[in-house]
Amino acid sequence: DEVVVNESIDQTRSHVVFLQDSETGLFRHIIREISPGHYEWRDANFWGRGNGWAMACLVDQMEMIEGMPSQASNFQFLNSTLNKLVANLTPLQDSSSGLWHTLLTDDDSYLETSCSALFAYAIGKAVNHSWIAPDNATVAINAFKGILNRVSPNGVLTWVSGGTGEHPETVPRFDTAISWGQGIFLKCYRFFSHYQWEW
Repeated sequence: DEVVVNESIDQTRSHVVFLQDSETGLFRHIIREISPGHYEWRDANFWGRGNGWAMACLVDQMEMIEGMPSQASNFQFLNSTLNKLVANLTPLQDSSSGLWHTLLTDDDSYLETSCSALFAYAIGKAVNHSWIAPDNATVAINAFKGILNRVSPNGVLTWVSGGTGEHPETVPRFDTAISWGQGIFLKCYRFFSHYQWEW
């Protein structure tokens, strides 16, 4: 249903307009309208998982509309947004672990797996579709290896950030099964297994 497709992309456009930082290409967390046409940041942090959801949304929408003549301009918008995000995100990947920090631009924040799984999935899918440069495959593979290193013997993804809010210093990192961490991990693992990427 193209009405539903257009609504979903309109929602994405609104998130890009209000949350994507023009300088870094990364997405901030929470903005609110304090009066008509006037806004303020309630949480201006560049949370890893929030950016991961944004990137996963972009590639899933692009896959949905690719090749549809009526969606050509929307596809170009999504592609431009994706490439800007990828270009600014990949330098922030931790070289030793393959993971990203829960606050992407704060190296003192802990390394986190659920955001890294979203990035691995989204970057991998974008490489598969030739939407981004092929050398980004290494970024996705290193992230996936880092994630596998944090899976416990009974299949629990560890190093998963708790629910995020305005105060990053209060957000714990869990080594127990957290639904959003497990779900994201399964989505990522299915991608790498289905396309038989070597890691």
